[in-house]
Amino acid sequence: MMDATNDKRLRDAAEQQYVALSAAAAMVFRDAWHGAPAAERADDADAGLNLAASALSRLITIYGLDDVSNARTPIALDVAKGRFIEGATSFRLHECPGLRITSLSVRRSELASALSFITRVGLPVDPMGAFSRKDAGAGAK
Repeated sequence: MMDATNDKRLRDAAEQQYVALSAAAAMVFRDAWHGAPAAERADDADAGLNLAASALSRLITIYGLDDVSNARTPIALDVAKGRFIEGATSFRLHECPGLRITSLSVRRSELASALSFITRVGLPVDPMGAFSRKDAGAGAK
């Protein structure tokens, strides 16, 4: 029989498999825009994290915390039907603006390949409205 200490260790080990989406988005933003100046306003920083979370959601599975079982469960977040808000800490559906999906995370094992891909191709737009490094080199304004 499993005692409470072993049960807690197993839950802690499982939690280490996940990274908060906001932290993963910060890694993406840092790697994709390593030469960009730091955001001067909190709104700009939030916009950058929300953009990075959108990119991640197209590449890897996003997980939410099930209210009943307290377990991580894959959730389908369609960025056409909603948007990441508050620095990628929540997702709000357009049709239900009062409803927020929180406790978002990604698997640590999937994050490395997504980071590598986004670093290679860049993000389409930075939060201040400039084009990506790839587009900027082509003379886009």
